[in-house]
Amino acid sequence: MESSSLTGAWELVSDTHEGLLFIAGKNWGEITVEKDRKRFAWDRMTEQDELSAFRTLEAVGGRFDLSGMTATADVTVAKFPSMVGMTAIADFAVDRDMLTRRGTRENVYRRIG
Repeated sequence: MESSSLTGAWELVSDTHEGLLFIAGKNWGEITVEKDRKRFAWDRMTEQDELSAFRTLEAVGGRFDLSGMTATADVTVAKFPSMVGMTAIADFAVDRDMLTRRGTRENVYRRIG
């Protein structure tokens, strides 16, 4: 698989989370949130609202190298600073406009751009 087949914007297909995965060249970024997270006015949020928003969001990104269908990703930015510098390995499969990533968990994405 070439990294160009992964290039683009992908929407997470999930019953419990919504999210976006962006891949450009050897760079990637992902943000996901819980679907049922509390909605509140950003200009009137309480400390509890802010904590809830933080707990229900994941954000991570960095650079990757691809060998066949396996990506080795280096985390360069993350919600949790302790994740920066970590390396993750995941297997990818692309079938038309669907992308499956298998790593610590399996996620399926639909191409949106």
